[in-house]
Amino acid sequence: MNYLKILVSIVLLFSVFSCDVEDDIIGLEGTWEVTNTEALAISNISANNGNRLSFSSCESLCEGSDYTNADQSTGTFTYTYDQVDNAIIIIDNSEVGLNYSGTWFILELSATNLRMTNETSLFGNVILQFKRL
Repeated sequence: MNYLKILVSIVLLFSVFSCDVEDDIIGLEGTWEVTNTEALAISNISANNGNRLSFSSCESLCEGSDYTNADQSTGTFTYTYDQVDNAIIIIDNSEVGLNYSGTWFILELSATNLRMTNETSLFGNVILQFKRL
């Protein structure tokens, strides 16, 4: 009987401490293409322009890449997930690609759609909408 209690305790202990960042952002991994950009209350500023964000799985570090169709360059970034605010904090690592640095609050995340918003000093509230590729 004591062995059963010990076994149950060990299983519970592992289940409590086995949560990691990857569990918090299920569904984000993959490549997302911009389908709509809204700023200054104007929609479709850069709709379907071929720009993409790719989020890799999180091992010890969450990494991704951003591609801009304008000059066909790809940059890299790191990101973290803020579970409390349901936000992705992106830190751009390169001068190529696009710069998505900042805190992006997730408005929608489904198997096919991602919508995020970010408050900027120049354009106010910016909303990006993506579809999964």
